[in-house]
Amino acid sequence: MRSHEDVVPEAVNWYVLLSSEHVTDAERQAWDRWMCESDMHRQAWEDIKRKLSIFEGIPSNLGVEVLSRPPSKVNRQRREAIKTLGLLAAVLLPTGYVFKDALFGQFNYDYFTGVGERKNIALTDGTNLVLNTKTAVTIHSSRHTMMVQLHHGEVLVSTSKSHQKTQVLMIETGHGRILPLGTAFNVRRFDQFSRVSLFEGLLKLAPQQSGEHAFVHPQQEIDMHSNRVVFRRRLSVLSPSWQRGYLELDNMPLKYFAEEIERYRYGIIKCHRDIEQLMISGSFSVDDVDASLRSLAHTFPVRIQRYTRFLIMIMPLNK
Repeated sequence: MRSHEDVVPEAVNWYVLLSSEHVTDAERQAWDRWMCESDMHRQAWEDIKRKLSIFEGIPSNLGVEVLSRPPSKVNRQRREAIKTLGLLAAVLLPTGYVFKDALFGQFNYDYFTGVGERKNIALTDGTNLVLNTKTAVTIHSSRHTMMVQLHHGEVLVSTSKSHQKTQVLMIETGHGRILPLGTAFNVRRFDQFSRVSLFEGLLKLAPQQSGEHAFVHPQQEIDMHSNRVVFRRRLSVLSPSWQRGYLELDNMPLKYFAEEIERYRYGIIKCHRDIEQLMISGSFSVDDVDASLRSLAHTFPVRIQRYTRFLIMIMPLNK
């Protein structure tokens, strides 16, 4: 007979799946059926939410909110294939998530990366792209333009100084367009804005719903919303070190470190609210997240508690 401990990992993985921006209608319905199968499933789900509520505000009606989200606007034929195969893949833990990521990318994007993966792409105009973890782009090339559409994730862009330009390069993020003028820069797409960090050269930004534009100069960082741009006082990207496999931090709150490092590993990493503002510095591997967490616990007054391989919590030493 299955025990509560046997079911908790399933609840964790349903939480991870439902938290994904790519969750499908079929997966929401499958979660609902799983919840209705037994009281043990419902108890495990509530147990996970209760543990996570220690770290951040998790609404009590999380499942209802997820189930009520409007479906994404994708091609119906591709969507049906993704729903059918993705539902089967999601229950194959942990490899199901890898398969689902690859399946979704194959149907929708020109280039994509899975969790913890990086990929170099050389465009025909001499531009080089480095895709970070969980990133997807589509390339639209015409006689006069080379358009890189960033659907989600993060990309480091380096334009060629020697290549003869016959096309205008543009980066489209959904919040607006970026026109690089001989540059090296980083673009990361969030839900409400796109964060652009410039290392060299010059950028011209054009928000989607604004007739105005802004110029970005080296060592500047800007959040581009659909209707405005906001220059950031404190840079979140000191260097594009993630392309070499590590995060370079300088006085980053522990809460944000947990959010950053979580991107490179399957599952959930949360920080206890009592130590959210603990400032940390150093270099941490994104290729070996477990080693980074061990280094964190060795260097700072925290401990790492693992509930399952998919749920890790950063705790104060005295908790």
